Amino acid sequence: MDEEHLKIKKRLQDFQVRRLKRTFADFLKDKEFGSLCTFFTDHLYSPEDMAARNESFFKLVHAFERLLGKEILHSVSRLVEAHDLSDSLDDSVVEQFVEMGRGQDFDMEAYERAYYLADNYDERVEQIELLVEAVHTVHRIAFFPLIGILLQTLYAGAKVIGATPMVDFLRGGYAAMRSVKDPTKFTEAIREREMSRLNRIYGVTA
Repeated sequence: MDEEHLKIKKRLQDFQVRRLKRTFADFLKDKEFGSLCTFFTDHLYSPEDMAARNESFFKLVHAFERLLGKEILHSVSRLVEAHDLSDSLDDSVVEQFVEMGRGQDFDMEAYERAYYLADNYDERVEQIELLVEAVHTVHRIAFFPLIGILLQTLYAGAKVIGATPMVDFLRGGYAAMRSVKDPTKFTEAIREREMSRLNRIYGVTA
């Protein structure tokens, strides 16, 4: 992947995070859901350091598989899957920008055109469902018995093997999710708003 591709991709990802914050501005301002929504836009969806998080996850699996347990391992592996799909979809939009001759210079109209030309509707539906699942996954982990102590233990061990990014991510989720008893109101909004937008771009009618 060349340097120009990476620059366009970074611009695209920043653009998408800003778009999400506008789409979910009501939840960002909500007393109950504000922290959860911020975690979603700034950490769960945001691409920043996700490659490092994924690498640290595999290091954690190798070193602390028994401590983590099967349920946490499965849950976090699904988070990695969600990131990998999002990363691939971003690459497909960047390729369209290049073909359109837009580079880093694009607006919402050009973005939605590239989004449409990438022609990956089914993968976009899967992405939305994975993001919904990811919110519920992190929320569920945040309420595991003794999870706070487990994350502290993991963090100490992760520092030794250079695998702190994923633990930092989970600790952030733990702090953000604890104020929300049930994230369903937010995840239903994610599904409804993102599917409505996707169908509009692709001209799909219910």
